[in-house]
Amino acid sequence: MSISGDLKNFPIIDIIQLMHGTRNSGVLRLSSEKGESQLVFHNGDLVSASYLDGRVRIGQVLVSAGAITDEQLTRALEIQKQAGRDRKPLVLTLLENEMIDEAEAYNGIEALIEMTIVETLTWKSGQFALDNTNLSDTGTGAGQPYSKSRFQQQVLLNAQAVVMEALRIFDEKMRDGKMDDILSIAGLSGVRLVEADTESGEGDLNVLPDKVAASLQQYAEQRKRLQSGADQGYRTPEVIRRLVLDEFSDATNDQKRQIATILAGIGHADTDESVAESRGLAVLAITSSRLLSTMIRTVCQQQDIYVICSEDNSMVDINIRLLQCQDLYPVLMVDLPHGELSANGELPFAEYLQHARMSYVLVTCSHMWSKVALPALATGVRAVIPRPCRTCSPQDYLQQSILFCNNLGAFLRRLSPRFILREELLYFACLNRMHRCRTNQEICETLVTCLREQFDRVIVFNLSASELVAVQSSGVVADGDAPLSLKIPFDDQLILQEALTTGQIYYGFHSDSACRHTLYSRIGAPESLEVLLLPLLRAGKVVTMVYADFGARPSQTPTLRMLEVIQQFANAQVSIVAYRQKLKSMLQQK
Repeated sequence: MSISGDLKNFPIIDIIQLMHGTRNSGVLRLSSEKGESQLVFHNGDLVSASYLDGRVRIGQVLVSAGAITDEQLTRALEIQKQAGRDRKPLVLTLLENEMIDEAEAYNGIEALIEMTIVETLTWKSGQFALDNTNLSDTGTGAGQPYSKSRFQQQVLLNAQAVVMEALRIFDEKMRDGKMDDILSIAGLSGVRLVEADTESGEGDLNVLPDKVAASLQQYAEQRKRLQSGADQGYRTPEVIRRLVLDEFSDATNDQKRQIATILAGIGHADTDESVAESRGLAVLAITSSRLLSTMIRTVCQQQDIYVICSEDNSMVDINIRLLQCQDLYPVLMVDLPHGELSANGELPFAEYLQHARMSYVLVTCSHMWSKVALPALATGVRAVIPRPCRTCSPQDYLQQSILFCNNLGAFLRRLSPRFILREELLYFACLNRMHRCRTNQEICETLVTCLREQFDRVIVFNLSASELVAVQSSGVVADGDAPLSLKIPFDDQLILQEALTTGQIYYGFHSDSACRHTLYSRIGAPESLEVLLLPLLRAGKVVTMVYADFGARPSQTPTLRMLEVIQQFANAQVSIVAYRQKLKSMLQQK
């Protein structure tokens, strides 16, 4: 199985669109407490579907639609039975024996696929597994739904078009309160669902040799059992015990218990804050080492990080793109074991260094470090981190493993988009809130909330004829009068005058006397000298000035370009508010 996961993290629509966009082939298995459904792709197009353990079959759909008769269905099933190992899917059998029009075959398969997609959209929870090993050019092993070496596929449906139609149907049924009548999509309202079995071959997605054919229901139940234990199976007591004995046979019993406890994730609890920092991150680890895979998966589980560990490199690209479709930030961790550098020194998966929104992390031992570290960093690798290596340091192998587990989580949090893009996300949230503001006071409150994430103290001043008058503040503790009584004259204020004249943001050290004598005498001087002045304009004139400093915090330079974007958007909102007020006044006068 190439990739599997939770439909909560990877919605079915995104998976289908990704398969279509990358022109990939494979079987997408979708399972929930209701059963298992399947969608089959060939070069990005949809080929067929199985609805809830085969309870609705393509033969039923075609007969119900009047595309074929019961007699034609019986005849086609007999042809399939006589073909034995060489039998073909029902629709191809009908087409080759001229029992169905090609357009009606398309319509029937499309209805079954749409019904399967709509059914999946109603699930509250479910799992998916994407298998791209079945649609190969050669071989006819068990579980292969299609092999180009055996017959030419004739019915291919554009996945994007089918998805759009399925979404339209889903929306209509949600609107009309008819989600309990999904079978009507294929014209099967009131039809009794058949029990799942594969002996007839009718509607069978998998063209299986008889000796390996099994009940689809049994297969679905087996998959459910496997899925329920798959996520944590790598760290069951027995698996951990065998791994520790294999990797650390020379360690003392106390050392074995220590590393076993770490690998099992027992007794480790990260703070809510550290876990929150790692959200939005996804790790894709390529390694053949059972120990390294277990360590990475355990740490990621503790950090609430989605993780895929695999030896297979054939699905790296689609995995990365699938993760990015879900707005996750992929970290590709590539294991480079002792002595496995290629002859030309080229890094494995070097082509993925070109992905813009992801990080490539090389995991290697100290022996390889001197050979690859600097060249790797020069080519765009985000980091080169040490891995435990029994060959390099047999005496320190266990201690290296413990250090790796204890520090990997903190390292991954530093790669998290919430850590890297925290300020950017903050500003976007500010723009989103400001879009809903209807008054100048709401606009200023939104600005204050945003700036308080970076600055310790924020004050909003309105302009009068000769001075600034404070109207809002946050983080300010004043002696005597409240901050709202603050007034700062324009005289002898070079920085203030420049911001008022140009209407541009000022960030830097201040030297105005009023800050020292008027403002700081009331609220206290900040530890750092950097201040922010952000003017708001209406009709080209400054009407409001927002002041911010770091107070007792150490200074941390904001992204001025983003602040300029926020200022421009706030200016537009101020103008819109003024226009609304003017329009309202004109309407009242009439």
